[in-house]
Amino acid sequence: GDSMSETVSYRLLLVEDSLGDARLISDSLADVTDYSVSIEVAVGLSDALSRLSVREFDGVIFDFLANKTPTGGEDQTILRQLLRVVG
Repeated sequence: GDSMSETVSYRLLLVEDSLGDARLISDSLADVTDYSVSIEVAVGLSDALSRLSVREFDGVIFDFLANKTPTGGEDQTILRQLLRVVG
């Protein structure tokens, strides 16, 4: 007979500055049938840290070029914080 098995669900944080790329990634993951994936998009590192401080995620997909700035110094600090939170 039919047995209803519970679908495994994952909550992912996608750090991506391009909404078009974020959409492509979301659409690709929507095709996965083995489990359910919900994606929350953060635009840049500061946004990612903010979101990580208020909810838990099962994983983070990170575009390392999402926070391109001329100085880069502040971004390095924020990236270290993000890795500490996720780690």
